[in-house]
Amino acid sequence: MKKPTKSPSPPEHASRFTQHVTRNTPGVPRCVAVALLLLSFGLALTSARVKSATFDEDAYVGKGAAIWFRGNYGLRTAHPVLAPLIGTTLLLTEPRFAEAVDSPRCEAGSARGCGRELLFFRSDTRRVLFLVRLPTVALLVALGALVYRWARELYGPWGGPLALTIYAFEPNLLAHGRLLTLDLPATACVCLVLYTAWQFWRRPAWWRLAAWGVALGLAGATRYTLVFVVPVLVVALVYAAHSEPSRRFGSGFQARSDFVCQAVSHCQSSSQPSPGWLNALAKAVAATGVAGIIAALTVWAIYGFTFGPVPDLGIRLPAPAYFYDLKELLAYHSKPQDAFLLGNHYTGGWWPYFVVTLAVKTPLPVLILLGATLASLRCGQSPTEPRGGVRWGEVLILIAAGFYYALSLLNPFNIGHRHLLPILPLVAVLIGRLAPRLIAGRRLYRYVTGVLIGWLVFGTSCIYPHFLAYFNELVGPRDGYRVLVDSNLDWGQDLPALERYVTEHGISSLYLSWFGESRPWQYDIPYRFIPSKPDELSDIHTRVYHPDYPPPGTYAISATNLQALLFDDKDLFAWFLQSEPLAQPGYSILMYDVPRLLDPAASPITVVLGNTQIDRVPSAAFETLWHTNDLRLRWFDAATSCILPSGADVWYVLDAETSPPRSGGNSDSPPGLLCPFWERAEPVARLPARGGGGQLAFYRLQADSAVREEWLAGLAHGSPLIISDEATFAPGKASDLRHEVSPPLRFDNRLDLLGYRLSWGRSPDRDPSAGTGLPTETPRPGSEWQIVSYWRVVADGGGPLKLFVQVLDDAGGVRAQYDGLDVPVIGWREGDLLAQLHTLPLPADLPPGRYWVQIGAYETQTMERLPVLLDGAPVGTRLLLPPLEVR
Repeated sequence: MKKPTKSPSPPEHASRFTQHVTRNTPGVPRCVAVALLLLSFGLALTSARVKSATFDEDAYVGKGAAIWFRGNYGLRTAHPVLAPLIGTTLLLTEPRFAEAVDSPRCEAGSARGCGRELLFFRSDTRRVLFLVRLPTVALLVALGALVYRWARELYGPWGGPLALTIYAFEPNLLAHGRLLTLDLPATACVCLVLYTAWQFWRRPAWWRLAAWGVALGLAGATRYTLVFVVPVLVVALVYAAHSEPSRRFGSGFQARSDFVCQAVSHCQSSSQPSPGWLNALAKAVAATGVAGIIAALTVWAIYGFTFGPVPDLGIRLPAPAYFYDLKELLAYHSKPQDAFLLGNHYTGGWWPYFVVTLAVKTPLPVLILLGATLASLRCGQSPTEPRGGVRWGEVLILIAAGFYYALSLLNPFNIGHRHLLPILPLVAVLIGRLAPRLIAGRRLYRYVTGVLIGWLVFGTSCIYPHFLAYFNELVGPRDGYRVLVDSNLDWGQDLPALERYVTEHGISSLYLSWFGESRPWQYDIPYRFIPSKPDELSDIHTRVYHPDYPPPGTYAISATNLQALLFDDKDLFAWFLQSEPLAQPGYSILMYDVPRLLDPAASPITVVLGNTQIDRVPSAAFETLWHTNDLRLRWFDAATSCILPSGADVWYVLDAETSPPRSGGNSDSPPGLLCPFWERAEPVARLPARGGGGQLAFYRLQADSAVREEWLAGLAHGSPLIISDEATFAPGKASDLRHEVSPPLRFDNRLDLLGYRLSWGRSPDRDPSAGTGLPTETPRPGSEWQIVSYWRVVADGGGPLKLFVQVLDDAGGVRAQYDGLDVPVIGWREGDLLAQLHTLPLPADLPPGRYWVQIGAYETQTMERLPVLLDGAPVGTRLLLPPLEVR
């Protein structure tokens, strides 16, 4: 073995500086470390309090709570349970949370559905978020302490503070070190596995072997993909056994002495392995096997030592939920995911992705310091020499970081720089290698390093509290959405920032395209959804957004949606991508102001959409028919409803495949009852629908007062109604508790009931086209009883409503009912006229006799009925129609 070369003596000024640092301030490095850990804790915790729930946090809340409170490991997340368990530990201090876990969504199925219920509907969202994020922040501090200890053991008393400074101000670690996700726990587990393995290989002992095995188990219970550490350990194990067999794995795992492994160029070059090498390798393999057994037992313990059948696999195994989630993950990985990089959309993996993320998401001073560190790794010098040589711990770090990064380049899931997070603490430890050189080297080195550290601290401080949106000076956070989206920038975390922006600028309404699991209605934001993700956040039945001609107003668009990452139409927000945003709350939400387009002087146009949506309307309609993007939209189902807006000039747009609601010569047929004015509508054009899928028919109606009066004529006199005392009155009894009234009758200052018409009843042995509009025969069991009700809108907008019509027997029992309203409330304006067809299927075993019909309305969100007002005073929540006989 070549003896270590003696390092040259440092300059006189460096020697004095070294002596001062090492002799006169022995406790300073530890004090610096404590201060850095406290600062890291403060930065993470205070920024976590001003961020809304990100993707996956709700799923982990659901999974962890279900396990803690009900012992239910079966909720699906496609990931192991350790991170959710750690994150939801403090929920055990919330006694009311246990009751919330009894929600039916938490009994089986997806953890995300359970978590949404618990986090957004059954608890104080902001308080619960704080409680579940606090353990992750504590783990961030613990990992920082591990980084300090490892670097200190490798590089001396000042190696730890230098490494910890890099760690404490790394914005990506701060961003994910305050969220209940897998990323920081997985990073901590990687470091813990490598550190405990290094400690065991340095000084073998049974307790170090047990610690290594437990660390492996924790990693396996955190993220399945951490299996990458196994080949890393195998390679490192072979290298360790080959490089120093005589000083490794002694009898009884007794520590012989500390050592530093040789550089690769000094490894044994013999083609035949020596007996000592084989003996050391055998002992290393045996130790690894024991660690693997301990790891398996650790995973089983975390799963409560459960044993049973694995769903969908038909076999019984320990920790069956562990293998069930693994099956879910493999199924998920079999589906290529959409990705975005530098303005390009693609599916699956693309190797430049993690090259770019590393280049633009990592602080430049860290990259410079990392480059200096790698340049200092000169083979052939003594490992004890602070200016050169490769220590064994450094070999382990380099193998692990290099192998993981190489795997990342081949990763088919390009969904975030966070997947490189396990590398960052290892980089911080490695940079600690520069500390001895800075202390013993030239003053210039210390000045340059001080500038780089100051640069890092300044850059991280400037982005506070929006660490997730960090991009280095090559891009900057304001232009980050042009390079990367998803969890690199926009993970649904900035609703509080949008709320502050709306309040500060006095915005009364805005169009919101939201990307995130958190719910905007929990914040003081006057929004109207345009296409958003997840899909259930979008108003799929009352869409107001047109990609080519968005309506005028204020827009807030999440960066991920702006790039249409998860939308089929990649040009969905192309109009906005060509404009500069007015502001960027949290950097992840972009604000825009859309003016009136085409003819700014044009008046707003009233457009009624029947069985279609505005985004299917071709651009030609805006350019040749309407000449404006300022539309007043209504929606209706042409087969079961009708609306006559209060404006004088109305455009109707219908799917050409949908029969227009014309009377067909019989004014008493259902279409005639619904839209008697339709004969006056003028067909204007037929145009191909935007995006394909048939044609749209355009009609224009001059809805003057004569048209409205024609529709309303005769309704009041032909529509007798009965008011009854609902608390004491059954329909067939106590006639003194009911009295007849005539429409219109008001429902809670929302709607006026103008009247109703009875249509025909249909039965299997009767041709519906043969009947007349009004019933000429009594309803029969098994037939369908149809009623058309007519309404007038009293006030604009309001919450969503439904109408209910119920058939009651003489005892007040419900024998048939219809709930629905096919004219959505959104877009209503005072004076609009509505018609709704109610179809009531009578049971085949309905006994003959007298039956009543009650009608009313209720709020769909609260299920509360609207009160009926008579002379301004409430008289109940329903109205009765005169009874009919069923024979």
